[in-house]
Amino acid sequence: MNRSRNLYVFMLDNFIWVLLLILVVVAALFVPKFFSVRNFLNILYHSTAFSMMVLGMTFCLLVGQFDLSIESVYAFGPAIGALFMLEWFHVSPVIAIFITIFVGAGIGLINGIMAVKVGVNAFLQTLCTLIILRGVVLYLIPQGLYEIPSAYLFMGEYVIPGTRIPIAIFIFLSLFVVAHFVITRTPFGKNLIASGSNQRAAFMAGIDTDTLRIWAFIISGALAALGGLLLVGRMGSVTNSMGDGAILEVFAAAVLGGVSLDGGKGSITGALGGLLFLSTISNVLSLWGLNPFLVAAIQGFILLMAVIIENCREKLYGLLMRQEMGGVKHENQQRASA
Repeated sequence: MNRSRNLYVFMLDNFIWVLLLILVVVAALFVPKFFSVRNFLNILYHSTAFSMMVLGMTFCLLVGQFDLSIESVYAFGPAIGALFMLEWFHVSPVIAIFITIFVGAGIGLINGIMAVKVGVNAFLQTLCTLIILRGVVLYLIPQGLYEIPSAYLFMGEYVIPGTRIPIAIFIFLSLFVVAHFVITRTPFGKNLIASGSNQRAAFMAGIDTDTLRIWAFIISGALAALGGLLLVGRMGSVTNSMGDGAILEVFAAAVLGGVSLDGGKGSITGALGGLLFLSTISNVLSLWGLNPFLVAAIQGFILLMAVIIENCREKLYGLLMRQEMGGVKHENQQRASA
């Protein structure tokens, strides 16, 4: 009984990877030019920038919070960093990189303080921040910024000599590995999960839940700005439309990966699976030459399916737990009668 239950739980926890495997097999059979090393590297490379928003959102969702502002921070951070470098103070590209990430972290800190300490609803707070920052970016760089120094583009454009592998792929995968270690192996990560599962119980256990939630927002903002920096490296410019409308895909990737909207449930590996699933679908649609006007409709459908899958997963978890409790009760009754 235990082995069977553990297998079911494992399958539920890793359901997105099963879906991804099925998708890859089907695409390899029916989509021309899909099954190649070059195309897989292309999928990973085009996931790098977007992945930072997914990772940041995962931290927020694990503590039961939302950060809608990341799609604007994605553009705002690099815009401020580039302006410091090109027009305002002419700082070096290295300093501009740090400014970019610190700006994202600062926006996250403001969001965290407003949502946690002031008590503003996180959804509404970050929605307002999203709108404000997008307006500021449109004002600051209406035409975009070009002729960016190569040192500022390094993380997004540099390709390892002798290979076709961009360094951005290593940055992306390394950060997911580090995040997985932090969540599963450190007191910070375990307290983060506990805070999202039951904030009151975590507080009674001596966990500083407010600080943890603020840190989740800080991490989310910093990662969003880093994602924007990676995208700038890929494009060679900073535009005011970066990340516009991406927040729905971010939610879809996280929820498909099993990260609960209620907090306290999910994993970094699951979020990675959801991200790669969406990136693979986007790649398949591109290779198929699908009408771009249908892409938005398909993305909305995927988000709907993600919510349905999450709901079904929760119900199956509940069913397994009830069966397990019933089995334990039956065993106890047998022992008592014996």
